[in-house]
Amino acid sequence: MKKRKLKKSDIALIAVFVLAILFNVIARLSTTISDFYVQKIYPVISTPFIWLSGLFPFSVGEVMIVLAVLLVLIGLPVYIIFMIVKRKDKKLTSKISGFSLRFVAWIVAYVFMTETLNCFVM
Repeated sequence: MKKRKLKKSDIALIAVFVLAILFNVIARLSTTISDFYVQKIYPVISTPFIWLSGLFPFSVGEVMIVLAVLLVLIGLPVYIIFMIVKRKDKKLTSKISGFSLRFVAWIVAYVFMTETLNCFVM
């Protein structure tokens, strides 16, 4: 069996998940830390994003939701068709599958960390 070496991006992805889980556990166990985060850290983190999203005359969050739905509705069938058409080229399908898996994992990590910092800790 061939040993696979972890890429730096894979280590960073794992670190994001571990930090989010650790932060969730600590916030659940200590209301003092959670209160400190809400009063001192969250306002500093959220202010630039509130200002930036306020520049647009539409809801940035709703646009992101629509784009995510379109990505799934268009991307998934295109991915499946591509894998069927190119199934003989194992190296290319393996590369595309690896990229797709990392892409989805980073999206999940982003959503998990965002929900942790904006909702779960509070």
